[in-house]
Amino acid sequence: MTVYQYFPDIVHNPIFRGASEDSVNRTLTEDALTLATFSEHQLIYSSETSRLSVGILCMGCAHVHAGHGEESTLLNSLGQGDMFGIANLFDEDSPFPTRIVAAAETQVLFVEGDAFRRCILEDERILRNYLAFQSKKLMYLNRKIMTFTAGSAERRLLLFLLEQQIGGEVLLPCSMSELAERLGIGRASLYRARDALVRDGLLILRKGGFFLPDPKALEKRFEST
Repeated sequence: MTVYQYFPDIVHNPIFRGASEDSVNRTLTEDALTLATFSEHQLIYSSETSRLSVGILCMGCAHVHAGHGEESTLLNSLGQGDMFGIANLFDEDSPFPTRIVAAAETQVLFVEGDAFRRCILEDERILRNYLAFQSKKLMYLNRKIMTFTAGSAERRLLLFLLEQQIGGEVLLPCSMSELAERLGIGRASLYRARDALVRDGLLILRKGGFFLPDPKALEKRFEST
């Protein structure tokens, strides 16, 4: 089977978008592909689990963690079509920096690292897509650093809202408990910060997210706290 047969939606993946199907199938041959299923809370990938490979979520969802046990921090959530394992694709000497854990029953298509590298280097369109994808990841990590160094729970929430809002609308990509983990604060602190913004008229609760009636006022609040 080809990668397109395993996961037809790969044509919409940011790295493979616009790529030649023949070129991809020539480098990502069937012996370089492995389809695996994981149960909730099962470790999918880390620097200790297996040799270098890239994973594509075909079904389900997963969490990206840094650290272990009580010191673990939730960095991101992955859904169908998302990828992991490309952070050190061209640097095998560095360990994979995070742990990927299934958040529900999850199916992952693994691509051997060597084959994925050849695919990138032999198709100019995929190479451009890969570089753009990595640039966006760097920007995302910079925003995470800003969040974790923002200070109080309110400042972290304000920064999240200002970054995520589009036309004053903020869609919540996870539960409030997961958001608290992402922001590195307690759930009670997050609720207190949210309620304070609602009380002051800076935030309106909506199903599945929030509405910012005056984003400029929210920016002033962030700058003054």
